[in-house]
Amino acid sequence: MGINGQAQDYPTEFAISNGQVTQIMYGDGTFKAMSGVGFVTMGIVNHEQQTVIYYVKMTINDEAVNIDFGGTINDTLGPIKLQQGEKWENAIGIVPQR
Repeated sequence: MGINGQAQDYPTEFAISNGQVTQIMYGDGTFKAMSGVGFVTMGIVNHEQQTVIYYVKMTINDEAVNIDFGGTINDTLGPIKLQQGEKWENAIGIVPQR
């Protein structure tokens, strides 16, 4: 999700200093100052006509990036079990390496 909680104006650039995110630029030109981890909102909606278990891995420029979810940092987020039509939407933290 973008800065306004809609499926547009996604983060396009992360400013990084000493391994910490200091600023995020969004597709609409909005800048947001950060301290440490850059948070984005991720949404998953199950349209598979059955219960599905989801796992999320993130890559930026073909490089694996850890995900901070609820203060726990992992290379994979999940399992996320969703019934048909169910939605999961949460803020996840990331720190791109470059």
